[in-house]
Amino acid sequence: MSKNYLIGIGGTGARVIEAMVFMCAAGYGPDELSIFLVDPDKGNGNFRRTKELIETYTYCRRNYQRIDNGGLFKTDIKIPDPIVWNIFEDERENQDTTLAAYINFGGLQRDKADFASVLFSNDELETPLNKGFRGHPSIGSVVMSNIDESKYPWKLLFDDMPTAGQNEIKLFLVGSIFGGTGAAGVPTFGSKDIIKYHKEADLGSNKSKVLLGSALILPYFSFASDVDTDEKMFVTPKDFPMATKAALDYYGTKKEELGFDQIYFVGDSGGQNVGNFSAGSDTQENLPHFIEIVSGLTAYDFFEQEPVADIPIKQYFVGGRPEDAVTWNNLPFGREFDDNSGKKMQRDKKFKSDVVTMSVFTYAMCTHVCRDDKKGVLDTENDSLPWFANNFPKAARTDDNKKMVIKFCEFSKLFLAWICAIGQNERVKLIDKNKIVDGNILVGQDIKVFDDNKNGGLHERFIGDIVAGGGSKESKPFSTLISRLNDINLKKANVSPVSKVISAVYQSARRFSEENYKL
Repeated sequence: MSKNYLIGIGGTGARVIEAMVFMCAAGYGPDELSIFLVDPDKGNGNFRRTKELIETYTYCRRNYQRIDNGGLFKTDIKIPDPIVWNIFEDERENQDTTLAAYINFGGLQRDKADFASVLFSNDELETPLNKGFRGHPSIGSVVMSNIDESKYPWKLLFDDMPTAGQNEIKLFLVGSIFGGTGAAGVPTFGSKDIIKYHKEADLGSNKSKVLLGSALILPYFSFASDVDTDEKMFVTPKDFPMATKAALDYYGTKKEELGFDQIYFVGDSGGQNVGNFSAGSDTQENLPHFIEIVSGLTAYDFFEQEPVADIPIKQYFVGGRPEDAVTWNNLPFGREFDDNSGKKMQRDKKFKSDVVTMSVFTYAMCTHVCRDDKKGVLDTENDSLPWFANNFPKAARTDDNKKMVIKFCEFSKLFLAWICAIGQNERVKLIDKNKIVDGNILVGQDIKVFDDNKNGGLHERFIGDIVAGGGSKESKPFSTLISRLNDINLKKANVSPVSKVISAVYQSARRFSEENYKL
C-alpha cells in the first residue's frame, strides 16, 4: 500500500501545505497523508500559521466521527513531533549559527579556508541563519544535505522504508525556486543519494522504493517595494527573474544527477502583492494566493495516480490558461477521479463541489453555530431550534463538548479567511469574498463575516450566490439551508453529540450546494 508524504520547504512550501490542508478538510485529498516542513526560520509567520492550522485540523479530525461517506475532514493527516526540521540542533544554535560556524571556518586548513572564501562572500559566511538563507541557496545546500534519518521529522519517512515495495513511498517536495530555503532544499533533497537512492530506499538496477515528485514554484507574487532593514542579505522581487533563470538552468543541466521522477512547474506572471517586505521571522507572513491551490492540485494529482510498476518514466508537467482570469474551468486538472460508487467524476467537478460545499458549511458554522455576539446555538437556553435540540441535548452541552464545537468554528473561520483572501485578487473568479466577509482581508487581522441574521435577513440573498461569476441555478435564500436543518435528525446515530451537530450542518450545506449551484 502506498504511503504519501508531502514536505513543504521554506515559506512558500508552508503556504502550499496550508492550501493542501484546507483542500483535505473539504474532501479533496488522499485518504492518508504525512506532512512535515523544512525551514531554519522557526519564527517565520507563514510557517507558524500553517503549523497552527495543521494542529487545529488534526484536533477536529480526531474528534469528528463521520456518519456518512461525505468528504469533510476526509484525510488522515499524520505529523511528526517536531513537525519542522529547523536544520540546527536547538534554538540557541538556530539563533547564533552562521555558515562560518557551521563549517568551522576558523579551524579549517589554510587551503580549505581559502577555497571557502572563494565560494562564499564574507556576508554569506557571517550572517546568522535564524531567518533562513536570504535568497542564497548555495548556503542552504551546504547545511541541508546532512539529514538525520534517526530523528524526527525525517524518522517518520524512514520508518516506512523497510516494509515498502518499489515506488510505494510517494514523496512530494514543494518549494519556490526563486528564494533561498526552497531553492536550496528542493534540489538538495531531490539529488539521487539523499532520498531517492538512499541505502534504505535503493533496490538496485535503478529501482527505488521512493517515487519522487516535486512542484517547482516559479515567481507568482510580489510585496511592497519599500525596504527598511539593517539586514545585509535579503531578497526582493527584482531579484526573482535572475534567481529563477539560474535555477531553471541548473535543473536543465543537472537533470541526470537529480532523482526526480515527476516535476510540475507552477507560476503566475500577475505579481499579486501579498504583503510587506520582511527578511524573515514573524513579520514574514503573506496573504494566500491561488497558485498555492494550483500547487496543492499538483500534489493531489501525484498522490492519486495509478501505481507505477517498474522504473518510472520521467515526466514534466507544465500548462497555461487561455485567459488572464482564474476560473473553475481553467484550473489545471489531470486524470479522472473514481469515487466510492465507481462512477467516474471529473476532478474539476469534484474540486468545485467540495470547495463550494465547504464554503457554505463554514459560513453556516460561523453564523449559526458560533457567533461573535454570543447568540449562536451554543448560547441557546431554550430548544427553539429542533435540529439542535435533537442532536445536541442539554445533557450533552458540557464544557468539553462546547470546546469541540468552538474548535470546529475556529477552523471554519480560518477556511473562510483563506478562500476569501484568494478571492480578493480581482483576477480570481472562484468564491466571491464580497458575499461572505465585510472589507478586505489583511495579514494578521481577524475577518468580519457577514451575518444574515441582521438587517432583516437581507444578506441571506447574497450568500445564496457565492460562486464568483454567477454560478447558481436559482439563487435560493440561505434560510433554505437553515430550515432544512430541522429535517435532519441524527438522534439515533451512534456518534458523539458534537459529530451529530457537525454532520447536520454539513449535510444541509451539501444538499443546499447541490440544489443551488451548477456542480
